Amino acid sequence: MEKIRKFVECLLPITICNLKCHYCYVIQRNNRLMKKAVFRYSVDKMVSSLTKERMGGVTFFSICGAGEWSYVLNLENGILQACYGSLSWQNIFENNKPIALRAIGRHCGSLFCMNSSHFLSMGTVPSLKTPTYCELRDRKTNDGHWYNDIMRESLSHKLEENNIKHGIFKRVKNEFSFIKESLKLSFNKIGRK
Repeated sequence: MEKIRKFVECLLPITICNLKCHYCYVIQRNNRLMKKAVFRYSVDKMVSSLTKERMGGVTFFSICGAGEWSYVLNLENGILQACYGSLSWQNIFENNKPIALRAIGRHCGSLFCMNSSHFLSMGTVPSLKTPTYCELRDRKTNDGHWYNDIMRESLSHKLEENNIKHGIFKRVKNEFSFIKESLKLSFNKIGRK
């Protein structure tokens, strides 16, 4: 069985829910409008945009690292981000260009980590020791587990096991790319004033 190489959190533009969970963004943002999701792209377009080849290997999609091993995908508009707070994004439903996002590393713009427990449990921050996704989410039932044996095996690993860990050259190159992108954004803002 092939191992999972990427993790994608899919965001659904939904506000229909009769629960009032205190931790849910729908409740926290007072978005409980009871409206159905509207998608700009067909399911066929979404599927053709998310092939194993384009994603760089077996990908686990979670419906509800950042940047190189994991992403957040808004199914409403096709926007793929490195993580929830990322300023870099790409509309992957608009075209079939290779995914150009990269690891955030030390260049996170958030005051706190916006990656939730499932990102961390998949190993998006390899230096942080966390339970696996399976250990975190699977539950025992009277007749077994929530997850079947295949899912339990798949979700009992970390992304770092199946991806290349970058050496100093790649990390330095990534640093310069972020600096270049930041300067470009700054000059664009100055030019608009």
